[in-house]
Amino acid sequence: MGKEKIHISIVVIGHVDSGKSTTTGHLIYKLGGIDKRVIERFEKEAAEMNKRSFKYAWVLDKLKAERERGITIDIALWKFETTKYYCTVIDAPGHRDFIKNMITGTSQADCAVLIIDSTTGGFEAGISKDGQTREHALLAFTLGVRQMICCCNKMDATTPKYSKARYDEIVKEVSSYLKKVGYNPDKIAFVPISGFEGDNMIDRSTNLDWYKGPTLLDALDAISEPKRPTDKPLRLPLQDVYKIGGIGTVPVGRVETGIIKPGMVVTFGPTGLTTEVKSVEMHHETLLEALPGDNVGFNVKNVAVKDIKRGFVASNSKDDPAKEAANFTAQVIIMNHPGQIGNGYAPVLDCHTCHIAVKFSEILTKIDRRSGKELEKEPKFLKNGDAGFVKMIPTKPMVVETFSQYPPLGRFAVRDMRQTVAVGVIKSVEKKDPSGAKVQGTEVVDHSLVKCLKKDYSRKNNVIKVKELAHRVDKDFVWKWRRGSRVSGLTQMQQRRKTKVLIRPVGEEGNLKTTVTNGEKHHSGLSQMIVAVILQWVKSFFVLLEFYAPWCGHCETLAPILDEIAVFFQNDTDVVIAKIDATANDLPADTFDVKGYPTMYFKSASSELKQYDSGRTKEDIIEFIQQNQDKSAQKEEKSTKDEL
Repeated sequence: MGKEKIHISIVVIGHVDSGKSTTTGHLIYKLGGIDKRVIERFEKEAAEMNKRSFKYAWVLDKLKAERERGITIDIALWKFETTKYYCTVIDAPGHRDFIKNMITGTSQADCAVLIIDSTTGGFEAGISKDGQTREHALLAFTLGVRQMICCCNKMDATTPKYSKARYDEIVKEVSSYLKKVGYNPDKIAFVPISGFEGDNMIDRSTNLDWYKGPTLLDALDAISEPKRPTDKPLRLPLQDVYKIGGIGTVPVGRVETGIIKPGMVVTFGPTGLTTEVKSVEMHHETLLEALPGDNVGFNVKNVAVKDIKRGFVASNSKDDPAKEAANFTAQVIIMNHPGQIGNGYAPVLDCHTCHIAVKFSEILTKIDRRSGKELEKEPKFLKNGDAGFVKMIPTKPMVVETFSQYPPLGRFAVRDMRQTVAVGVIKSVEKKDPSGAKVQGTEVVDHSLVKCLKKDYSRKNNVIKVKELAHRVDKDFVWKWRRGSRVSGLTQMQQRRKTKVLIRPVGEEGNLKTTVTNGEKHHSGLSQMIVAVILQWVKSFFVLLEFYAPWCGHCETLAPILDEIAVFFQNDTDVVIAKIDATANDLPADTFDVKGYPTMYFKSASSELKQYDSGRTKEDIIEFIQQNQDKSAQKEEKSTKDEL
């Protein structure tokens, strides 16, 4: 297949069991994409599993788990050529469970092929409120797929067979809905087909003599050539990452804007990881460069598979590299929520290949969804049918862009309760600098466990009430941190800056269970839930790393102590403070010679440190510490009086 033809991506959408995989598999088979012997083998396998009618779908349902369940779960990519185009077909699953994959596939497509079950009951189920026909069409439009072909499938199973009346009924109802969504039905081809029998797929069917429009292949050739923004900086959302023997790490995704070519230095957002592209391939053909619309795999240097993942965005490190979004403002339309949406609402947001929960931190205005005119400032809530501007904060690192700059990365669907509850476009983004480095003075850097730092620390197992903490400083110095001796302990820690300090939480009774194996000490029980504070010399400054285990209650109770340490070092301009989520990857391990599973924060060449907002200021922390010290002093005073 030559590169001289224009490349387009087609997403196949529709309700579960409408015949998407069968239609797509048959289409690829008819266009020579699959050997006849392979289809015969698939037919035999399907018959053995009592699913003979699935033989063409077998082309796409290639995973064993998918075959046995009869459901397309992952997005299968297959290629074929029309007279005009070089096509990649994205077969999107129809089951509601797999809507995330469907959204990911749709966000990559130039044209949607909506497969409609024309059988009695089948069409009605798909077009109903709980069916996926409506939702898929809406998502396709929201995610920027402006061209659509509708296939009225299973015409061989209508009553009577190949019924024109049934076709006309479906066209009328679907056209009405698509018009409400935003499509122009006059520009949409409605093709009556049988995905299994092959009617009107490639050649005109004699069973459908009454139909005078294009076949499915003709309709695909009639797709308008998509505009390709090659002049914009590179944005390539990752669909997947593979480790290929003898080659290395190969990220896969669709070029949305810009170009990617061998030798280019790329930066992956949101982490800021930078590396060089060794080679670029599309359908096993090496490319000198890949353009927008191309679904490619590219080999990168010195990057482990665990360092990058689906939802990351590759960009040119020298031309507006992708960065993590601290927050963003979006125009949102609420379309299918049973109640009211207010500040603090935290649904899942699907944007390009990213699937992350976001917090509606502030509803800024309510607007007229048609005119855009402001109706109310700072409304308390939005409900079905309302539109408004909302400030959103991602709960995990993610890359988004403004719709005006990078449309594919600036539109999204909001999902909750297993359905799409809102759609939107991003108007502005406040970005974070890439991970890394030094913060001076009073800043206390937080990690993603915001809940941990906002809890009520006055409960029974509060750190103030934990009887003691066992500390091990290197192997030559052991001391206990008791009530009233924290400051002296910190002073010693400050004086011994070239050492590592481990703070381990102990049990309710204050005992630390230790066993010795092969001469090495091992702590067990609750003490294994370690919060490690490591103060280590790195070049010209010290780094204070704080490790959290989110599942550990003791870690939560120790959060104030870690903040206390941060405040203690607030005036030391040579100390960098970073809190690290212990469940994540180990990016800074080599940098700091830290053993374990830290990630998120490390010093970059630009000497900047990524910062999260825990909602607790320096003053809050100092006040908290003071209150607890006062309580502790009062308790001791009372205890002394009682003894007297």
